[in-house]
Amino acid sequence: MKILQKTQFIYLVIFILILSFSKQLVNIQYDQPIKNNLHKNFNKYVSNLKIDFDYVNEIRNQSNDICLEIKSGNFHRHSTRWVFEKFRIFLFEKTNKITNNISKNTYLFSLIISLIFFTSFYLVNKLLIKNQNKNEINFTIISFLVFIFFLTIFLIRPLGEIRFSIFELFFISTSLYFAFNKYFLLYLLSVIFCALNRESGLVCSTFWFIINTNFLDKKLTFKSFFLNINLRSISPIFLSILIFIVFNFDVIKCLNNLDFIIPKDTLDGSLIKLNYNFFSISTINSVFINYVFILILLILFYNKSKVQKKMLLIILLYYFIFIIFTSLIQNEIRILLIPFLMLYIFDFYSKNKLTY
Repeated sequence: MKILQKTQFIYLVIFILILSFSKQLVNIQYDQPIKNNLHKNFNKYVSNLKIDFDYVNEIRNQSNDICLEIKSGNFHRHSTRWVFEKFRIFLFEKTNKITNNISKNTYLFSLIISLIFFTSFYLVNKLLIKNQNKNEINFTIISFLVFIFFLTIFLIRPLGEIRFSIFELFFISTSLYFAFNKYFLLYLLSVIFCALNRESGLVCSTFWFIINTNFLDKKLTFKSFFLNINLRSISPIFLSILIFIVFNFDVIKCLNNLDFIIPKDTLDGSLIKLNYNFFSISTINSVFINYVFILILLILFYNKSKVQKKMLLIILLYYFIFIIFTSLIQNEIRILLIPFLMLYIFDFYSKNKLTY
């Protein structure tokens, strides 16, 4: 068997494993509280998404004062995620009409998740292989084990939501891959989709500047930062913000309302206003996995390389968002860090010339 065929076989096995993992993830998420009702529960979940989407859409179309709706708690920043939410609802409704079988949507969602996980792994692995002088097959197996390890620790617990985070993981991976390989137009398209999927996707627009400029080569100063600014490096940031504003123009005037930016239920569970028993087992576990564990990894594998400094900066940007805008126990959103953590960790092995 030729090396190319062996590599393809390894990727096929990895996809099958990811498909199985995704199916179990959907089972854990939706086959509750009563077992053997997965398909019924998932379709009820989709129906509720449609009801909520139509309700918010009606508010946006008919309300005379959208800012008043925000104060009343009927509208917040989650409602700006309507583009891909509408796409997902449309996809599930079409599948249901075509097949007339309640089980098909569940399988479709599992397939979408597996394709996103596999694509994310494949792109990140290609970036890693490019910087490693190793046997591709052996290296791919090791990197997959690391990838699936991170997925497991962040997704093994009961999840708040997965649809936004999983789609964002896909666009993060594509944006990162296009930025490293300097495919500018594809990168622009990816960051626009990332911002429309969820507002935290705006961070994707910074990848090109962080990765393809040299402002971190020496001691970081305002002078070194501004000397590296050029039209190509900053245009994705302004373009993604512009597109986000165009698609949500009706609510931009309400951005000064804290209830819009940080919904009350999110604020109560964030580190800013912790509304949990901090010494409970679940809270301690979440703090360890979401903060302490990641910090330990960053310290253990730090080697002061350019790649690590850039990945560390992006990770810090995401943690700034996590601390302010997300609940402490929202473990699933940490999957967004997986591409950066993998590049960070494997760069340590590369620079220290360690074998696998």
